[in-house]
Amino acid sequence: DLQVKMDANATSEFAKFKAAVGPKKIVSFGGWGISTDVATYQHLRNAMLPSNVDAT
Repeated sequence: DLQVKMDANATSEFAKFKAAVGPKKIVSFGGWGISTDVATYQHLRNAMLPSNVDAT
């Protein structure tokens, strides 16, 4: 399951972030542990598969 759970305020702020034009935008999830730990690092790799990337 590659869903991100956010409260209403975070959802509103993320919508503003997505709508902004001008600078290139980068979103980062997780941290050192989630990206290197054997039990979780595959989650981030799977999230970036073409079938899981939203082009909009």
